[in-house]
Amino acid sequence: LETLLWLDSQTHQVIYVSFGTISLITSETFQKIKQVLKNKTVLWQMPEIQQEILKDSLHEISSLNWRIESWTNQRHLLG
Repeated sequence: LETLLWLDSQTHQVIYVSFGTISLITSETFQKIKQVLKNKTVLWQMPEIQQEILKDSLHEISSLNWRIESWTNQRHLLG
């Protein structure tokens, strides 16, 4: 519910990012994605294990209009 409220409050299009629960990305890959999407509004479904791996890098996104969720209901978000 909180994520849906956040989505509804956005004034620009939101880019949804998810690599699923099996794939893990490296910090280097995260930095490249962050560079490309830094001026975008992003909702990223990122499992907790991935968040733990990227914990140092995730602190850097506090100034961006990004939301990181460990789980999202894609049917509700994209429906």
